Amino acid sequence: MMTPNDLLELDRTFCRAVQVGGAKSWASYFSPIGAMIMKTGNNLIGREAIYHLMQSFFSKSTNRLTWQPEFAQVSEDFTLGYTFGSYLRTTLNEENNEVSEIGRYTTIWRLQPNGQYQIELDIGN
Repeated sequence: MMTPNDLLELDRTFCRAVQVGGAKSWASYFSPIGAMIMKTGNNLIGREAIYHLMQSFFSKSTNRLTWQPEFAQVSEDFTLGYTFGSYLRTTLNEENNEVSEIGRYTTIWRLQPNGQYQIELDIGN
């Protein structure tokens, strides 16, 4: 059964996997109907849509995204959990200057039929 500490470690593992595998790793942590809530209101639903957006970000070698979960909770029936924390996104602007954006995120995880927890909803500000 998933504990809050296990869920924190899963979120950390997710971050490490993305550092190596980029968009493919990012999308693989989402459930088939997982969603990303976007600042622009153009929300993404499903792994394919999520992969394509993140591929455009990770295709630039100067772009980086890291995060650190701070808290996790798991439902009494162990089917849902959430993590929240802070992220750091680094890109280059038009003048080739590094720009860092610090933000907060919340991720909702759901136990899947295969026994794995995957992301149902990801929200960043």
